[in-house]
Amino acid sequence: MLVGNGLLYLSLVLIASRHAPLPSYLDVIAGAAVLAMIGARRVDIVRFGGRTVQDEPASLADWRRFSLLLVVVAAVSWLIAHFISGNLG
Repeated sequence: MLVGNGLLYLSLVLIASRHAPLPSYLDVIAGAAVLAMIGARRVDIVRFGGRTVQDEPASLADWRRFSLLLVVVAAVSWLIAHFISGNLG
């Protein structure tokens, strides 16, 4: 999760600061980071008995909630990064 969040954050910062075109390789990195985090969380829950923040067993409902929140936050952040870079607007 740390690596995925770091890659997503770094790619969004680079999109905004380097005025990356739309689309660019940084968009692919951001998308791959989101997909990897969603997949890693599912594997954690299904194979390794993943836990919630409250230290309870995580369910696939928790995974769906996590996935939806991650996609929404990442998409809004991606739009903001491209807006800052001048690609949207």
